[in-house]
Amino acid sequence: RLHKLLKAKYDAGMLKPFNYVKGYARLQSYMSRHLHPSSQRRILEQLGRFRPKFREAMQGLSDVQLVLVEMWFERSLMEYDRVFASMAIPACCWRRTGEIFRGNREMADLLRVPMERLRDGRLAIHEIVAEESLVSYWEKFGAIAFDWSQKAILTSCTLKCPGPEAEPGGGTGLVSRDGRKDGVVGVGAGSGDGVAKGGMDKEKEKVEERVKCCFSFTIRRDMHNIPSLIVGNFLPIRPRAQQ
Repeated sequence: RLHKLLKAKYDAGMLKPFNYVKGYARLQSYMSRHLHPSSQRRILEQLGRFRPKFREAMQGLSDVQLVLVEMWFERSLMEYDRVFASMAIPACCWRRTGEIFRGNREMADLLRVPMERLRDGRLAIHEIVAEESLVSYWEKFGAIAFDWSQKAILTSCTLKCPGPEAEPGGGTGLVSRDGRKDGVVGVGAGSGDGVAKGGMDKEKEKVEERVKCCFSFTIRRDMHNIPSLIVGNFLPIRPRAQQ
């Protein structure tokens, strides 16, 4: 059944090599508007380490092989549809550039977004993870991306709700407690002069709801051993009730 569905997508021209260049451009656009310069530098350092390796590996593949990788990716998403349906832990999966392509009901409830927002790259991991945690994620991902002996990491992170009006590739659109809409969540602006360009400065930071979580992510590699799908589980850390 999965094979017939994938073949139908291929015959209809719906399966084609994914454009990772746009994914990295989306990430860099977000960072330039929402992260401190120091955080940007740390993430860019990691991207500079592994992007050339990804590029070299992808250039060695034919168009047919790249389409087969997309078929593998789609098949994996279908498998996780079934897995996520039976899980009570918030979970989602994303591409190596950060675009989220699947998530379960628990994850949508945790982020306070409709399920549709967790499909087909409408949201990205950098739009739901707080700045400090985002830097930590990219550093950990960079450390094991090409270490074939490792595929999973257990750590912690802080999630932030992206808000109901967020636009793909744009600002988070988070709605603050006073009802006003922001393009940045709880961080100072990130251009070199210390003042946001298209964002906001430190004095205008808003107090947004954040959720601390135990966080694990697993890197799934395709048939060419290239990291292509990352699966994350987020277990909220609830504060202890006051006695």
